[in-house]
Amino acid sequence: MNGELNFEAMPFEAYETVAPEQSGFELEEEFGRGARSRSRPRSFAPRVTPKRPGPPPAFRPGTRKKPPVYPPRFPRFRPRWPWRPVVGYGVVPEPYPAEPLPAGSEYMRWVQSALNDVLGLRLPVNGVADSATRSAIRSFQQREGLPADGTLGPDTERALIAARGGTSPGAGVGTPPEPDTGQPGPAMSEPAEPAPAAPAEEVGFEWETSEQEFGDAQKIAEGAAVKSRVAAGQRDPNALTDMVFFQRHPELGGRRLRADERKLADEWKAILRDIVLPELARRRAGPAAGTKVGDRDVATVRAMAARKFPELGISLEQLLVRHQAEADGIPIEVLLAFIRREAGTRLNHDATAGYLAKDKSGKPLRYVPSPKFYELGIFQTPAGLHGCIPKADNPVERSCAYPRPPGHNVQNSSFGKGWYRLTGTYPTEKNWTDPAMQVRIGLWNLTSKANSIRNDKRFMALFPSKQSEWYLRMAVLYSFAAGAGWTCAFLRQYKNQLLALPEGQRWGFLSGKQASRINPETKRVETKTFNPENVNEKMTLAAKLRAVRGATVTQSPGGTP
Repeated sequence: MNGELNFEAMPFEAYETVAPEQSGFELEEEFGRGARSRSRPRSFAPRVTPKRPGPPPAFRPGTRKKPPVYPPRFPRFRPRWPWRPVVGYGVVPEPYPAEPLPAGSEYMRWVQSALNDVLGLRLPVNGVADSATRSAIRSFQQREGLPADGTLGPDTERALIAARGGTSPGAGVGTPPEPDTGQPGPAMSEPAEPAPAAPAEEVGFEWETSEQEFGDAQKIAEGAAVKSRVAAGQRDPNALTDMVFFQRHPELGGRRLRADERKLADEWKAILRDIVLPELARRRAGPAAGTKVGDRDVATVRAMAARKFPELGISLEQLLVRHQAEADGIPIEVLLAFIRREAGTRLNHDATAGYLAKDKSGKPLRYVPSPKFYELGIFQTPAGLHGCIPKADNPVERSCAYPRPPGHNVQNSSFGKGWYRLTGTYPTEKNWTDPAMQVRIGLWNLTSKANSIRNDKRFMALFPSKQSEWYLRMAVLYSFAAGAGWTCAFLRQYKNQLLALPEGQRWGFLSGKQASRINPETKRVETKTFNPENVNEKMTLAAKLRAVRGATVTQSPGGTP
């Protein structure tokens, strides 16, 4: 049933003889609904074809009373909207009861149509926010990382517009096409031309070209959806490709592809090559102010990524791919840029204990024993204390109480806790250089800090998605560079201003701002100026690396395991 009702014109005398004992089930049969009777009829006025018990007896004055006239029985509910022209007649009966269109129904039609396109559903596009529509809205909100409350707020609407390809409710999409009945009515000013018998031509389609036009329109819509996600901060080609691929194939349910599904795997790669990568190349941001990243840096990172570990027989890049599921969506390029900036080229043998302060020309001035703990390995994870101080006779050199990593009291450090989490033991001077353990511990250290910030009730609204560049910069990279305590201090002090800004403007807003907090060790108030240089360098290097390599290390199509 398509929701189109046809009425037959009847004389008013027919309404005078409607039997009062006519059941709701009989009325439903007459209405053509074919459904069981309910205590309260549903959403439209029926075509009334009452039973006729026969001609009423002639009235004779003085013999008996005039037969009673029964009022017409109409269901007490709102009519179905919109009303369609009556086939065979030139007028449209006024719906009963005559009520205006419920507020927001056209908007709800757009929502239902958009949900059908984005999620691959078959919701009826009727403008009614029923339970199925609210359930679909909740599913979409969960997919986008929004609060799954089933209501259409501004954030949900913006996400729906972006996922559908930038088509707003005012664009008129979502309203089903009016069928051509050939009769004048609200949808036409004059009778239509006689329609041929072919159903395709009845609605104005030409099957010879419609398939090609649909394919072109689909590619345009998919490109617009990718463009919107990139503009919102998404930079992971695998995630963008999955978004387009599973919109085409909702029947897969987001699962990974099997080895025998070669055609689907080739389609996934074609989406990455033809839609996602060109858009990322067009929207690639230039280096941030004051950030210098050259081709030599990119070449160094690529050589570092290809270097093999003798202990494992695989390269750093292959090791990161092997443990990509533990990266919680952090792109490979960001991880490589992080490793290059923090560990240099020594990788798993790097043990940092403080730093050398230099003048403008690069000449060392003195040794600075900060931080007080070792930073070990590929991800420079905080480990035990080094106890180093500058020498009295030569401040450039250092003297250490615990000269060999992993340092003193390693069991209370992130490196020691991560090692114990995986093995049940603590690292020693002999085994702390294990590259596989360093990668797993480093990924756990990065993601656990970022998740603790994102899951904090004070900051949940600031990080609706883990795939945004804002999340990578602030929750992942800055929390490592400056510490989770200072990250929370800036978020707490400027929360309202940040919420009022789009995600793409929040990082620039914080540059140069100051925040204060109480040092947990000294119990004194400290003030810090927000310095984005460390994070800017990593993200700029990651962007250049992505542009040179063309894509991230391609995982199996179908998402991260």
